[in-house]
Amino acid sequence: MEFLGMHDTSSPNTQSSPPPPPLCASASPSLMPPHRSDKTDLRLRIKHAMNARERTRTASVNDAFLMLRRLIPTQPLNRKLSKIETLRLATSYIAHLNSILVTGIPASEQPCLRHHDVPYAGQRPSVCTFCVNEFKQRQKELEEQI
Repeated sequence: MEFLGMHDTSSPNTQSSPPPPPLCASASPSLMPPHRSDKTDLRLRIKHAMNARERTRTASVNDAFLMLRRLIPTQPLNRKLSKIETLRLATSYIAHLNSILVTGIPASEQPCLRHHDVPYAGQRPSVCTFCVNEFKQRQKELEEQI
């Protein structure tokens, strides 16, 4: 059977070849996987640094929103605002405070309605959330006095 590439293993004269070496990394330094190149290490360090900067930036933005949420009055007081709601309410609150400064009218008398120009025909005047809240609070206080 030599012609088929098969050997007769039954004869005692044939020597078996030694078993192949184990494929674990500790067996031989030549079988160990190649080390990462310096370029790969540099890319990983850059990637980790970029990720760390992004985490720091995100934490900073979240802290800023948290501080802004604490400064803006909300109804109800414990309401959790989204980021877009926080920004919209902040701009509204700044406009409200500006109206109070410009007109010199106390917040309880709705300075925002007096400060803004008369709307065009068919348009409703914009309602300031903070003036409405002040108005509701004042009405509630008046009802309690009666």
